[in-house]
Amino acid sequence: MSIWGNRCSWWTLPKKFGNWHTAYVRLSRWAKSGVLKQIAAALKLEGVDISKMFPLDSKISKTSSVD
Repeated sequence: MSIWGNRCSWWTLPKKFGNWHTAYVRLSRWAKSGVLKQIAAALKLEGVDISKMFPLDSKISKTSSVD
């Protein structure tokens, strides 16, 4: 999905994916229900390396500082 590949904001999601908020909510529900883990497992069985499809870095996770 281009949201990760291009490191863009949700509201700049291409129109072909529909409303950005709907896409966000759907992906969030899939993550919470385990659907994304099932997809990842199926792709792994097919020999697909998803780490190259969805690269994660420190910019994606939110952090808080402890003073």
